[in-house]
Amino acid sequence: MQKIRLFLLVVLAAVLVACGGETAAPEPTVAATQEPATAEVVEVAPTPTLAAPATLPPPVVSGGEGGEEVAPDAAPTAETEVVAAEPTPVVLSPWPTDQFGYGVQSHAIIGDPAFTAEVVKNQLGMDWVKVQLEWWLVAPSATERQWFFYDGIVDEASKKGLHLMLSVVGSPAWTRAAGNEIGPPDDYAQFASFMTELIARYPNKIHAIEVWNEMNLDREWQTANGISPEDYVEFLRVGHEAIKAADPNIIVISGALSPTGPGDWVRWADDFEYMDRALAAGMLNYADCVGAHHNGYNIPRCCF
Repeated sequence: MQKIRLFLLVVLAAVLVACGGETAAPEPTVAATQEPATAEVVEVAPTPTLAAPATLPPPVVSGGEGGEEVAPDAAPTAETEVVAAEPTPVVLSPWPTDQFGYGVQSHAIIGDPAFTAEVVKNQLGMDWVKVQLEWWLVAPSATERQWFFYDGIVDEASKKGLHLMLSVVGSPAWTRAAGNEIGPPDDYAQFASFMTELIARYPNKIHAIEVWNEMNLDREWQTANGISPEDYVEFLRVGHEAIKAADPNIIVISGALSPTGPGDWVRWADDFEYMDRALAAGMLNYADCVGAHHNGYNIPRCCF
């Protein structure tokens, strides 16, 4: 009987422990002499990368100006900006003699020549552009030239396929005697030389040249002889010969007169009287076309 009681006490104690009694098993202790574990650090070699090729300096080429060494231009790379090709200038055929031409006069040294050419050709649908070229501006001295004033419009007209008419006026002061503020040069051969130079500057890009402008006004034609149709016809002859020798396809136009009415032949001359005298002096022998400024009420004698 005593053995049965002892067995029941042992079973009861086991049940109490299994049901979460307050008495817990002690946690294992670490000996004081035991050192904490240290994580081992392992160095991992970096992934090998390909080294960028060394950039070599450009080769040195001898033979520069003065014998110094110069480096050639760097070779183009993949990042080199691609520049659009410039339009090829158009070489136009001479204007047909049996057709009218329509165009616009442009003061091309003001504003954007490319815009002017675009408007005339593509927006207005015309075939000609007229530009007044001032000789004194291009040639401020006997040796200096400033063609850049007109290079832009000449090139743009050519790219757009426009026929170009230049009205050449205003001889430089160095070509005239003191006292003549404006007018032709004292020596007409200087004008002929400039015509040759002008056409050589813009080969196949000039299609007509108007020789002077409003010669019946003293503000355009001051000479020792005053306003003189006969003097102008001689001037036109010299210019005509130089132009045709340089390019026989260029149309030579006589300078357009200003519509004035009766004048005193000092400040201005009547344009009809002037024209009669110029025709009598043989003007038509030296002009393919006769210029006129109709200004809305006179009948034009030419297309410009």
